[in-house]
Amino acid sequence: MRYLDLAIATMIGMSSVTALVVLSPSPFDAAADRQASNLVVRDDLLGYLRGQGAAWLSSAPPQEVCQSLDRASNPAVSFDAVIDNDPCGVAPYGVMVVNLTLAFSDRTVILEAWSTGEG
Repeated sequence: MRYLDLAIATMIGMSSVTALVVLSPSPFDAAADRQASNLVVRDDLLGYLRGQGAAWLSSAPPQEVCQSLDRASNPAVSFDAVIDNDPCGVAPYGVMVVNLTLAFSDRTVILEAWSTGEG
């Protein structure tokens, strides 16, 4: 009888572990979610660039560029820039996902997009 109890307990334990493995999110799912989030952040940054235009970024005063990036930020994505090695301000919180370097004849602008994990 003890062997039967032990066999049943073992079977229940193995079934529980198998269910946990099958029902838990896999690392591939987490990686796919992260990649999808990165694409959204990249698209937001490229949308900002399309909206403002490279010509404006090459000639606008740095303070205007920084203010524009601050206005374009939202709960999900925060934007920042480094213009000729001078950052707009304190780096936004979150994880930097995308940066884009634009080298113009008279200055270099590095646009950064940070995922805040919200939204």
